Amino acid sequence: MEKTVELMRGRTLVAVTGASPENFLNICAERGISISDCRRISETELSCIIARRYLPAAERCAERAQCELKVLRRAGLAYTLSKVKRRYFLLGGLFAVLILLGASGLYIWDIDIVGNETVSDSEILDALSECGVYIGANWTGFNSDMIRSRALELMPQLSFITVNVHGSRATVIVRERIEPPALESGTGTRDMVARRSGVVEYVNAFRGFALVSAGSPVLEGDTVISGTVPGVEIWGKPTEYSQVNAAGEVWARTFYEFTAMSPLVRYKKDFTGREATNYALILGGKRINFYSNSGIYRDSCDTIYDEWDLAIDGVFTLPVALVRETRAQYELTPVEISPNEAEAGLRAELSARLSRAVGEGQVLSAEYQTREDGDCIYVTLNAVCLENIAVPGGTSTTP
Repeated sequence: MEKTVELMRGRTLVAVTGASPENFLNICAERGISISDCRRISETELSCIIARRYLPAAERCAERAQCELKVLRRAGLAYTLSKVKRRYFLLGGLFAVLILLGASGLYIWDIDIVGNETVSDSEILDALSECGVYIGANWTGFNSDMIRSRALELMPQLSFITVNVHGSRATVIVRERIEPPALESGTGTRDMVARRSGVVEYVNAFRGFALVSAGSPVLEGDTVISGTVPGVEIWGKPTEYSQVNAAGEVWARTFYEFTAMSPLVRYKKDFTGREATNYALILGGKRINFYSNSGIYRDSCDTIYDEWDLAIDGVFTLPVALVRETRAQYELTPVEISPNEAEAGLRAELSARLSRAVGEGQVLSAEYQTREDGDCIYVTLNAVCLENIAVPGGTSTTP
């Protein structure tokens, strides 16, 4: 801690030259002058560090010891401030920058949106712009209740929205509206239809009238469970049809055929070591490039972008950013892939694709067929699965 305080006050590196520089050290010790890092340069010269506040007294001690004291270097905050205070234009510029930074904190320069899934950022930004929340807006005039009411009116798909401002950054938190499930009605209810073609194994009709049974072939889009339930005869007279929202399961054997291809010669990137680094400055929505041409072709390079915003998190954010663009040139080198390796990769890809298609269903059988054609290999998967093909479909009507 004492060294830190001493450095802020200022320290001086001096050289003491004389017939007996040791006398200088003895006199300084008698007068309580703190000296550190003392080094002998020659028989008649030594160097040491003296605190700035002791420098005048040390000069008098050097005269008494019949030595010459020469200042080699000054360091510390006190010396720096003593230099700056004479540079009026620099102080004026620093003061102006501080004023601009303080003023910039009253405006929005960055907007973050969190909580949205189906509603896009652009839709939310457009609605907020009509509410007065946009890049460059003065946030001191924001009215939270007005913004919330107007934004929800413009975006009925949202149930909640709030705008929190920290420094020059606005964080918009939204919650999307969850639509309630449709209620069953007495007429015009839905059927269950087949989402895939197949051969029915068994049917579980929870509500409605099953139109298919075990062994029935079904095409995609066919009605499998009707929401129209026929009446029954009572004393020889048929009752009226009833309408329900059809619900149930129709498990059927379905058939899949997938084909995937892979070349037996692939190309890998070998970097040549040749790189080009370019810089650009972003001011608001404009980009200023500090380069004309990198000298490296764009179609044979990997480009890495680094961006640094002029901001201190939670303090201020300015629409200024420095961009570094690094391009590394590469050459493509052919690499041969063995047929067995390529086939194994294609089989794994087709198996994952089948699993996604079947979902909660069951794969009953799967056969792979492989063929080579020139520099490519093809793998075909034929599978038989058992899955529920019934999904809500169109509106049911009474015949």
